[in-house]
Amino acid sequence: MRLQNLVFLLLGFLVLACNEQKQEPRISDPVSTDEDSLQKSETSSPEDVFIIRKHSAGDFKLGAALPTALEDYTITREQQLRTTEEGPTEETVYIIEQNGAEMLRILPAIDVNTGESTEDIGELRITSDNFRTEEGIGVNSTLEEFIEAYPRYKLWYTYVSDWYVAEAEGVEAQFLLDESSFIGEMDISSVMTPLSREDFKEGAKIVMVRMIE
Repeated sequence: MRLQNLVFLLLGFLVLACNEQKQEPRISDPVSTDEDSLQKSETSSPEDVFIIRKHSAGDFKLGAALPTALEDYTITREQQLRTTEEGPTEETVYIIEQNGAEMLRILPAIDVNTGESTEDIGELRITSDNFRTEEGIGVNSTLEEFIEAYPRYKLWYTYVSDWYVAEAEGVEAQFLLDESSFIGEMDISSVMTPLSREDFKEGAKIVMVRMIE
């Protein structure tokens, strides 16, 4: 009889244990699944911002081979005229677009011995505000924002290309300013004529970031 009671008691404990396991689980931090990760990658846009670093802007690197085909980009090759100290010269330009919007322009490097174009990237001309330095400066940034990010800076004008340029110590890029924002008096004294902050309107914007090898 005692053995029978002991058996019933053990069965009771087992039933209680099973009931506890069937209770609702405690709410905890959600765990992402492979399906969740895939959905996030399809809806997010990590390509929206590219970092401008030394010798590179996003996937584009000075000295690398000229691109012939790129995933997620379209490439258009054009011949354009460029003004130099020797006069107008024709150059090949690769226009890179993403989703129908221009991102940047690539120019081939020039062989210093022959003067001919090579098959490598020699210059990047960034025209999209998707590209930013680590301090957040790029196309459409204002001159005030540039100066705040880079207190050690200089401004100058070159009549060769008719460019108004901002440069910062430690940043290997030229930030070209909107020419219509220039309000100073031009006294051309050299190929690179120094300018001051007061020569530009408030809110003068960067219209291109130029990187050369």
